[in-house]
Amino acid sequence: MSVPSPGTAALPPPPTPAVLSWTDPRPMGRAAQAFIAAQCLSQLGVGLVGGTRWEYYPVAVTPLVALFIGSVVTFIRWFRQCRVNAALLAPGSQKYAPGLAAGAWFIPFVMLWVPRRMAVDIARASGVRGAAWLVNAWWAAWLVRTLAPGVAGGGAGFSRVEVAAALVAGVLVVVLIQRITAAQVARAAG
Repeated sequence: MSVPSPGTAALPPPPTPAVLSWTDPRPMGRAAQAFIAAQCLSQLGVGLVGGTRWEYYPVAVTPLVALFIGSVVTFIRWFRQCRVNAALLAPGSQKYAPGLAAGAWFIPFVMLWVPRRMAVDIARASGVRGAAWLVNAWWAAWLVRTLAPGVAGGGAGFSRVEVAAALVAGVLVVVLIQRITAAQVARAAG
């Protein structure tokens, strides 16, 4: 063992890369599906009774926000798990880092394209056949839902276009979660 000379400090060892490990996506996938379904049905219900003009809207907004947050947290956790799993199932198939599977959703402008690209890469690496059309349909509906308040200028979240887009995006992402999860579990088992 060498002793550093006076006035110099020993360099710390280089950091070791994080080890990625397989995580069963089913529990988080089921949680995300449940939150997304509940959020979509709640948004539809509030939209049908008048949206922000409904007299009980101030009371309904708290559970709506809770369902939204639950949907976001569980979906992003599932998405990141599946991104890590995809890299293990098909090494070299993922263009973006695992951390971006969570972070890209919060970066302005990046959120409009990178998560879609990651979803396609994850689906392909997982062995989901023909998943590009499903990802693209979900993404188109999600973009309409996300951008509709800014285009319409209302920002209320309960226009017919927004509610319809949210329902379509919700159904499609629940199907996408099911297909990717099932494919990953099958590939891991086989």
